[in-house]
Amino acid sequence: MLKTIKIPLIATFIVAFMFILQGLQIINLAKMELERDNFFDLFIKSNELKNNISSINYKS
Repeated sequence: MLKTIKIPLIATFIVAFMFILQGLQIINLAKMELERDNFFDLFIKSNELKNNISSINYKS
C-alpha cells in the first residue's frame, strides 16, 4: 500500500516544483523586460536632453 501511494506523491511534488520554477522564470523574464524598457526610455530622454542643451548653446 505504501509503494502505491509513494510514486504518485513523488510525481505530484515533482510537478509542483516544476510549476514553481516556471513561475519564477516568468517573473524573471518580466523583470528583465521592464529593465530593458527603462534603459531605452532613459536613452531616449538623454538624447532629448542633449538636443535641448545643444539648441540652447546655439541660441546664445
